[in-house]
Amino acid sequence: ILEGQLWADVAVEFSSWQMVVHNGECCVMVRLTKLDSANWWGLPFKPGKFETRRVAKLRAPDREQQAAEPTRESGDGESQFFVDALMLTDITGKGIGYIAKRDFKKGEVLLREASFCFSDAQGIEFVDMAAQHKSKADSPLYEEVMSLSVADGRERSMMEVLQSNAIHCSRENKYMALFPKTSRFNHSCCPNAFVDATHMQATVRALQDIASGEEVSISYIPLNTSRADRQKLLWQRGFTCTCLRCKAEARFDPYIAVRCGCGKTNFRIGTTRAQRCRVCDGVFDGEKSLKQLQEVRAMNDFTMSEEATVLQPLDLATRLEPMVRAAEAQETLLPRQHVEVQQLINNFANTHFLAATTTPGPHVETSLESFCEYKGQALASSDETYGRWTNQRDLNLFTAFYVALMADQFPEGRGEELRVRLADSCELHFGVSHVPSELLGG
Repeated sequence: ILEGQLWADVAVEFSSWQMVVHNGECCVMVRLTKLDSANWWGLPFKPGKFETRRVAKLRAPDREQQAAEPTRESGDGESQFFVDALMLTDITGKGIGYIAKRDFKKGEVLLREASFCFSDAQGIEFVDMAAQHKSKADSPLYEEVMSLSVADGRERSMMEVLQSNAIHCSRENKYMALFPKTSRFNHSCCPNAFVDATHMQATVRALQDIASGEEVSISYIPLNTSRADRQKLLWQRGFTCTCLRCKAEARFDPYIAVRCGCGKTNFRIGTTRAQRCRVCDGVFDGEKSLKQLQEVRAMNDFTMSEEATVLQPLDLATRLEPMVRAAEAQETLLPRQHVEVQQLINNFANTHFLAATTTPGPHVETSLESFCEYKGQALASSDETYGRWTNQRDLNLFTAFYVALMADQFPEGRGEELRVRLADSCELHFGVSHVPSELLGG
């Protein structure tokens, strides 16, 4: 496989990947089961069916790239901590955190650390890790672990330490793990560093150039969501984020913003007070806007339902099209950056891909063009919403780009542009120019 080219066979369900031999060639088989909030960017599907088709040719990573990936050797929390790199100190308004002791270049490794404990026992992961933690009471790191921060007002205990500091592993999201030194990084919704983690090891890389004396921060949560949703997630960890992005989005949150038809004013959904454009004197109907957004959410739910599987792809595209056109309109009442609107556009693209690849007819060329146009819009919308704040990208965007490129239907120039962007982003986050196999279920 390393020497040759890798063909990808994509099935109609997405839950696991496996390597198979097909007509004497190595293939990747993908099973799509349900496009939920974590993986809705994937290829279109019909639940319950397993149909395999060849859609793309991809080059396998070379040996040099594979060798560059982090090792998975565990060492009871041992770390490669660069003494000239980071200093642990009090950060105003945040407690203890790291500042850079020297200048760092974008992509540079700041810290490598083995996990102290980990678990994939979903639902009881903290209980599982607490048992491991207790068994390591003689470890030299035990006291350090027990000194980690807990949420304000909560009694310090092993469970509280784990709940406040364990993270979902970026490469293996089913795992949670505790990395004691990595836990000292403070959170920001516009982070300048990223934690590339398996359940065995974490590698922290700079997402941008970092100047000496600057705080180094990571994100504890996904970033492609509204300020209100981010604050709800962070409140579970016992704090409110006051980063530059959160302060700016308190005044204007693009996820809930609707631009006036004149293009000069932004309205905000979620408020009952009357809103009027100061430029054109147009009035925004917030109640109608919320109703349309609820209709979009209902259509997205329908697209994922069993009921939708009995429809022909073109029929489903016809149902989706009026809402897509409403979102595109100059005087739309829908917030274009809202995750439900992004999902609607993505579902429309996926449906056209199914129509082009499963139903012969004169529509095939037009459907492929629609797939390229709207898949590109969906990816760009997600990528650009928080791109001005940070170089970090949520993990589902990596698999989204990968699966979209597997379809191999983009115009040559556009496809190459997306491949370069994906490779650059992978290099920045993971230290390799391809999507790590763990993210693809490998």
